[in-house]
Amino acid sequence: MAPQLRTGGIDAHNVYDFQQQGWSDAALLQSSAANGRVVVTHNIRDFVALHHTYLAQGRSHAGIVVTPVRTIGTLLTRLITLHETTTVEEMGNTLRFL
Repeated sequence: MAPQLRTGGIDAHNVYDFQQQGWSDAALLQSSAANGRVVVTHNIRDFVALHHTYLAQGRSHAGIVVTPVRTIGTLLTRLITLHETTTVEEMGNTLRFL
């Protein structure tokens, strides 16, 4: 999905681009937070918990988008809409459901 988003001008990457496959959820969020990147995931349970942990600890992240949607076209449309209607500042420390 990241290549399709990049085609549309969105700076998107996946775990393979950064050689992060196999990393724990906590490590992925920590890396994304350090690099100002929003995490998009189907792993709703774990990332909702991580979001709450970050807030409770006073830690910051660039945003987490969780979704049960598996249809690529639908998910791409929703992500593009989110990108076009939400600023970087509005995404920070938020948990969004698509």
